[in-house]
Amino acid sequence: MESRLQELKELYLKVFTAQSEYIPLIVNPPCPQAPTVEELWNDLPAAVSKTARTLKPKADVGSDWIPSLSIGLYQCIAIPSLYNAETVKLDGSEPLCHPCFSSIDNALEMGLPPIQGHYRPYDK
Repeated sequence: MESRLQELKELYLKVFTAQSEYIPLIVNPPCPQAPTVEELWNDLPAAVSKTARTLKPKADVGSDWIPSLSIGLYQCIAIPSLYNAETVKLDGSEPLCHPCFSSIDNALEMGLPPIQGHYRPYDK
């Protein structure tokens, strides 16, 4: 498995540095029973384990996919949470953050936040 991961890493490096014209092939077989947004929000460790089990068919195909647990729930809130942005849960959507800066200059003035603590959950 480790050698396959190394092969994939080298493949993607060549593709993204224009050393190859190859287009990585990612096969997405059905992977039912992924965790719900509520499971992700309320019990992340259990949801991550469930996601890993759910994605096994995708890993077993042996395509150019790099095994990863891409949990979209946190993609729009992780960085804003570092700046204490308020997270809100919207019906029919994954949670989002309210804007916390009035301008790009305001964001730059804040500098880099410390990467510590946990995400700021919405009020249930």
